[in-house]
Amino acid sequence: MKYIKHILKEIGYSIDDFLRRICGSLSEDARIIIILVMLLLFSIGSIYITVSSIYNMGRERERKETFEIQHIKGLDITGKPKVQDDTINIERYYESE
Repeated sequence: MKYIKHILKEIGYSIDDFLRRICGSLSEDARIIIILVMLLLFSIGSIYITVSSIYNMGRERERKETFEIQHIKGLDITGKPKVQDDTINIERYYESE
């Protein structure tokens, strides 16, 4: 377990060093531009996925795959319980017969 933690930490350090080398050579303005471009792309992707999901909810194809709402059926409390359904009182059920 300690060995796996050590490997994961080393991988994290390697990734951190790699990103620091790449971003360290960029100017401060270039970093801000890259951050803003990435923010814009991820925001557009998020909005696209949200809008397309909402749009597809009402389509006929999607309606067939969803569950239909049904009324709740009443409980049959007057009949004898089935042995499979009553696992807690199974001994009492056999004793009463």
